Amino acid sequence: MSEPAMSAKDINSQAATWLVRANSEDWSEGDRTAFDSWLAQSPAHRAAYWRLKAAYVETSRLQALRRPEQGRVVTRKSALPFLAGAAAAAVIAGVIGVATINFAPQPSQTYSTQIGGNKTLALRDGTRIELNTATSVRVSLTKTRRTVWLDKGEAFFAVAHDASRPFIVMVAGHRVTDIGTKFLIRHDPARLEVAVVEGKVGFDSSDLASRAQPLQLAAGDVLVATPHAITVKAKPREDLASELGWRRGMLIFHHTTLADAAAEFNRYNGRQLVVDDKAASLTINGVFPKNDVPAFVRLAQAILKLHVEDQKHRTVISR
Repeated sequence: MSEPAMSAKDINSQAATWLVRANSEDWSEGDRTAFDSWLAQSPAHRAAYWRLKAAYVETSRLQALRRPEQGRVVTRKSALPFLAGAAAAAVIAGVIGVATINFAPQPSQTYSTQIGGNKTLALRDGTRIELNTATSVRVSLTKTRRTVWLDKGEAFFAVAHDASRPFIVMVAGHRVTDIGTKFLIRHDPARLEVAVVEGKVGFDSSDLASRAQPLQLAAGDVLVATPHAITVKAKPREDLASELGWRRGMLIFHHTTLADAAAEFNRYNGRQLVVDDKAASLTINGVFPKNDVPAFVRLAQAILKLHVEDQKHRTVISR
């Protein structure tokens, strides 16, 4: 394909693919020659790749967060090497809709995104709520209270703290209360996750009959609640950055099973990926645009040597 016919999105996708390949164990001299040739084809190729590479290097420098306070239920693990930084996603940023919410007392208003969608809600107090794919929230603002109901999906909250007007997120029978912070909440049918990026949040049950003890989560804490248990673990900042890659239109995988990676792609795309049992436990590393299923499929074929078959509404990957 000639250079004028290529879009910026195509070039950025190729750059991301080269970054993945350059960090694979079977990178060869032939790969190096092909890569050098690709770089030499166009200044746009070089600019796209080095922007992505620079972002990766910057993210790799991030240090792990401090240990949580004593008395917390924590499973510690060391920071892992990080193949591709979340900041690399800045190369391919999606179009984000922004809605402004007034302070005036009002009934709750509903905001939602479709599959693959992304939207930012900007409150006039400086708070921002970023909605990920297939997400629905209701927002109510009064003079004394700010309340959000996360009915489904995933959202990132950057809250402007106001002691006179608490900011509360109601989700899956639980209540998350801002104590001046940035945090992520993901609400799946059988699982709730709260990850604190900065500051602190309070977590308790919204059911008055519940005997669950209130918790306070600090930066680096990730809480997972299921119908059977609530656990809190400390995560390195690099891992939290990976979970937030969607904010810049990217999916970031580090030693991720093929099955889990396919499930993440399926959250953002109508065409579904299906991985057979023999290939499901294989692991991958890489950074991909969230809607670039072909790049992921190319990796499965070229790096993992897997068979790919396109069917009517899905792509099947098998060993």
